[in-house]
Amino acid sequence: MSDMRLLEEADTKMLGKTNSQLRQEAVDYVAICFSEYGGAAETEKFLITEKKGSENYNLQVFLKMAEIYEKRNFDNKAIEVYKSILRNWPYYHYAPVIQQKIVACYEKNSDNENAMAALDEMVQQFGPGSSWISNQKKAELKDDAMTQSEKALLDYASHYHSLGQEQKKRADYQVAIEKYIEFLEKFPHSSMAAEVNFRLAECLYEIVDFKQAASSYWNVVKKYGQTEFLEDAAYNRLICYQNLIDQNSGISDSSVIYLEGFLGKKKTLPQRIRIQNPYQKDFLISSNDYVVLLPKVDRAEDALVKFAETLYSLNEYGLAAKVYSRAVRDFQNGKYFSQSYSMLAQSHLKAGNYNAASAISRKIEKLFPDQPELILKAKNWAASSGLKKAEELARSKQPLKAAVSFARAAMSTSDPEIARISIFRAAAQYDSLGKAITAAHTLERFLKEKQNTPYGAEISYQAAVFREKREDWNLAFED
Repeated sequence: MSDMRLLEEADTKMLGKTNSQLRQEAVDYVAICFSEYGGAAETEKFLITEKKGSENYNLQVFLKMAEIYEKRNFDNKAIEVYKSILRNWPYYHYAPVIQQKIVACYEKNSDNENAMAALDEMVQQFGPGSSWISNQKKAELKDDAMTQSEKALLDYASHYHSLGQEQKKRADYQVAIEKYIEFLEKFPHSSMAAEVNFRLAECLYEIVDFKQAASSYWNVVKKYGQTEFLEDAAYNRLICYQNLIDQNSGISDSSVIYLEGFLGKKKTLPQRIRIQNPYQKDFLISSNDYVVLLPKVDRAEDALVKFAETLYSLNEYGLAAKVYSRAVRDFQNGKYFSQSYSMLAQSHLKAGNYNAASAISRKIEKLFPDQPELILKAKNWAASSGLKKAEELARSKQPLKAAVSFARAAMSTSDPEIARISIFRAAAQYDSLGKAITAAHTLERFLKEKQNTPYGAEISYQAAVFREKREDWNLAFED
């Protein structure tokens, strides 16, 4: 150190070396001495506390010591030196690099806990709003520090996210959530913001905080637009609300909501829907958002079916029919194609759209010839539609049309009870018109077509009554 103080007066040409070379040699020798004796603590005490060093070279001594320790793989001692540097030169322009070296030393020794703590210190000391940033004038130094802080915070959060996935501990997920939120607050315009927001939602989902998870998933969609996380985020959002409905199945709610932009039709009035569960509102909105935003992706079929099922369960049969109609139109090779067609027919039937229900039922018979059970159901739906339509005609005092519709319903159904009701109603309508013979003939024709009906005797007897009414004794006797 005395040599260093004399360097300014020495004739370095006589020594065959430049001033800077001699100075560096002196620094190196001092660093080697302290690395052998006392380490960081004694160096700090001697050079700084006791002021036996000089600001002209103290920092260089510490830097050289850290280099020596790292080459010898004495990482813990190197860390002590680096911490001493940051403690004594907090605004050193390469301080963020020193902090990175601390992290690297911990990671080299698999000391994950302290490595994570060092990453956190990186963010707090050199990230947005830190005093170090405020004291730096060079933009490139600030930018580099911000980049390193951003990476450090993301690494920190990702580490605990991975721990949560591996060990299934809520505490690890909570740390990851806290750090992901901090990342979004400090680096809102980062190129990683969309992914971090998605990861945040995933962590919230894992700890069963479905409400906050849904909100975070929606942020991914709303804030960042077309990203690789858009589809998953939009779908997971509606799954969150479905889970909330299941979690709160015992809670009732009879509120009326107004669903805007139903199936993307912005010019129509909002759809008035009475819900039964407080989370059905959010589920319906998120389902509608998904199928409007991503109408052609594979999972849109799933979303449409879930959407329609919920509307059906709320007795909104007309709206359910519209959603099922969209599903069968857009996903003709989808896994729910036959199911959607089936529910479309039932929705129309429940909504009182009997002509539509009958038409869909007949279409099912043609589309799914290899599904006999579905065809049987379709025939019954067609018959039920015919029965309902006939009842409307009867109420509107159109007995002849009603009679024809009742007879068609009876002939087309495989349900013996529907057939019985329909054929008797058909006969009654003809009788009300004074056409007892036609009534009897209708009953007899039904028995000829439906020989296995369990109500054969009852129907034959009624046919005989109509024949007897017109004194058609022979045929009455046969019946």
